[in-house]
Amino acid sequence: MQKRDCLNRIENWLKYRGAGIGMKESFEKQAQIADILKEMSLSYTKWLILPGEENREGMSEEEAGEWNEILMSVFARLPAYQEKEDALWDRLARLFETLLQKRKNDGQKFRLLERSAPEGEEALGRETELEQTAETLQKEGTAFLYGIGGIGKSTVAKAYVREYAAQYDTVVYAVCNRGLRELFADDSLICVQNMIYTPQGKRAELGWYARRKLKTIAKITDERTLLVIDNFDNLRDPLLLETLRLPCHLLVTTRMNPACIGRNGIEVLALKENDLLRLFSFYYRETLSGKEKEDVLSVFRTFRGHTLYGMLWARECAVKKIPPSVRAAELFRIKKHIFGLLNFSKKEQEILKNASLLPVTGMEMKRFLRLCRHMEESLVWKLKDGGILEYDAGRNNISLHPVVRREILETLNPSWSDCRVFLSDFVQETSNFWNMPVREKMKYQAYIPAVFDALPLIEESCMDLIFGLTDLLWQLGLWSFARSHTQALYQQCCAAFGRSHPDTARAAHLAASVYHNQNERKCAALWYERAWAAYRDLEEKDPFSEALYRMKYSRYLTLHGKYEEAKETLLCAEEIYLAEIAADRNARVMSCWLQNAYIEHTRVCMEEQENEEALVWCQKAKEIAKELKEGGATGVYILYDEAVLRERLGDFSRAGKCLSMARKLAEKYFDENYPERLKIEQAWKKREGET
Repeated sequence: MQKRDCLNRIENWLKYRGAGIGMKESFEKQAQIADILKEMSLSYTKWLILPGEENREGMSEEEAGEWNEILMSVFARLPAYQEKEDALWDRLARLFETLLQKRKNDGQKFRLLERSAPEGEEALGRETELEQTAETLQKEGTAFLYGIGGIGKSTVAKAYVREYAAQYDTVVYAVCNRGLRELFADDSLICVQNMIYTPQGKRAELGWYARRKLKTIAKITDERTLLVIDNFDNLRDPLLLETLRLPCHLLVTTRMNPACIGRNGIEVLALKENDLLRLFSFYYRETLSGKEKEDVLSVFRTFRGHTLYGMLWARECAVKKIPPSVRAAELFRIKKHIFGLLNFSKKEQEILKNASLLPVTGMEMKRFLRLCRHMEESLVWKLKDGGILEYDAGRNNISLHPVVRREILETLNPSWSDCRVFLSDFVQETSNFWNMPVREKMKYQAYIPAVFDALPLIEESCMDLIFGLTDLLWQLGLWSFARSHTQALYQQCCAAFGRSHPDTARAAHLAASVYHNQNERKCAALWYERAWAAYRDLEEKDPFSEALYRMKYSRYLTLHGKYEEAKETLLCAEEIYLAEIAADRNARVMSCWLQNAYIEHTRVCMEEQENEEALVWCQKAKEIAKELKEGGATGVYILYDEAVLRERLGDFSRAGKCLSMARKLAEKYFDENYPERLKIEQAWKKREGET
C-alpha cells in the first residue's frame, strides 16, 4: 500500500479555499494529477480509507469515516449525493484542526532520542568528501558514502557529525549490526521515547516493531534531524525503501556502490600523497625530512594508500620509536606486520586471537572480559589505546575493524586450541540455547558465523567445541550457512576419521537437523541414515549417542513407510534412556531426550493415522515436560501434536486450547520465519477462518 499523508493533503487542499476554485478541481490540482487523469472523478478513490486499514496516518475510525464522506460527497456524480461546498469546506477545516492537534500531541508523546557518534579519527585530507556530503544532504536529504573497508567512510561520517551537528536538533549515530529490521527494532541503537520492544504477543515480531518505529520516526522528524547509519552493507534490504522515505537527513556508509539501487553516492578513495604524508605526520607526531617523506610514500604505495594501514603504522612508529625510513627489501615485512602483532606479548596475542572471533559489530566489553577471564583487563585497554581494538564508550562495546581482523588471522593464525578457554565459556553460556526466548537468541546471530569464518573447520582435539557451536546454526535459522558448513564438516570428518566414526556420525546428524527443521524430510532422512550408518558398527558405543541416532534413524524408516520397524527402533532408544535414568546417569538430560523419543513415536503413529495410540505417546511426552518443569521450545511441538490429534478425534474445544498455547510459546521461542512457527500460525488462521 502506498505511503500517504492525509493531514498534508488536507492542508494543501484548504489553501485553495479562498481562491474561488471548486473543491474537486482544487483537490486534483494540489494532487498534481489533473493532467494525467482524464476521469478526475476516479482520482480520489486511492485516498479512501477502508475499514480496519492500518495505513491511515493515525486517524481514528470516526475521523477516517469523516474523511471518506467528504471525498465521496465532493466526487459524487449525482447532485442528490453532493453536499454544499461551504459546508464541506467547514467540515474539512474542522477535521484538519483535529488531526493537527493529534499530531502535535504525538510529537510530545514520542521523541527520537539523541545518540552521539563515538570518538573518531581526524578526517585529514577528507575536506572534499565532507563538502560533498554537506551539499548532498542539503539538496537531497540523503547521502551515501561508499568504498572499501578501512578506507575512511566512518571517519568522514563522524567528522560530518562533529562539524555540522549545530545544524540539527537531534543527531542519531547507529552502527548497523545486521539488517535494518534489527537496527530499528533495537532500542539501544535507535531509541524513541515512550516506545519499547515487548517480547510478547504481536510485539514480539521484530519486523512489526521495526516498521512501527519507522512510521513513528517519519511523523516526528524533519530535516532538522540527522540519522547516520554506519556500516550498512546490504542495499537490497527490504526496509531500505521505507527508510529512504524518512523526512530526516540520512547519511549512510556502505561498501556497496549505491548505483545498484539507482542512487548516486560519494566514493571515498585512497588519499592523495600529500594527504598521506599529513596523516602519517599527525600520528607520528614529528616532522618528516625529505628522505623520510620518500620512504614513507614508498611504504604507502605497497598497500595502495589504505588509510587505516597508514594510521596504525604511524602510531606503531611513534610508540616504539621506529624510524619511518626503510629499505625497499623491508617493505613486505612492514606491510605484513604493519600492526606489530608479533611484537606483542603472548597474553596480548591471545586477547587479539579471541577478538578476531568477534563479528564486525563486536561485543559488550564486560562480556568480552568475562570470556577472557584469565587475562588482565589492563592489557585489553592497552590494546585499545594502541588503536588495535576499537571501543565504543556509548555502548561499552569492543570490536575489530575488518582490516585489522584480517591481519590478525593472517599473522597470528588463531586455532580452536588457542581460543579454547574463550570458546568453552561461550559454549557453556549457550548450553540451554534451545529453550532461550527468541529475543535472547538473537544476540548470538552474528557471533557463531564469525567464529567459523575465522577458524579452520575441524581440529581433532576440539571437536566438542566445534559441534557445540555448529548445532546452534540451524537453531538460529542461519539455514544457508548451516547447510554448507555441516556438509563440509561431514566431508572433512570422513577424510580425517573415516566413514565409521563418532565424529562422522555427529556431523551427519547435524546436517540432518538443518534439513529436518526446514521441513525437507527426504534430505533429512538420508542424512539420518548416514549418521546411524557411521555409528552402527562401532565396537564401543556411548548409550546416549546410540539412543539418539536410533531415534533419529526412525525418521528415515518412517519416510519409507516402515512404520513397525520405526516403532521398534524407538522402543530400543526408549529402553536405553530408561536404563540410564534408572542408574541415575545424567538423568535430567536423558529425560529430555526420552521426551523427544516420545514425540518421535507420536509422529510415527500420526503418519500411520493411529491417532489414539499417537495421543498416548503425546501424553507421555507431556508428562515428562511437567516433571522437568520446562515448557520451552519442545513444548511447542508437544502442544501442536496434541492439537492436531484432538481435532482428528473430534475434541475441537481442547484442540483449540492446545493450538492457542502452542502459538503463544512459538512466538516466545521461535523466530517469526521459523518453519514450525509458520506451520502453527497457518493452522491458527485456518481455524479462525472456520470459526
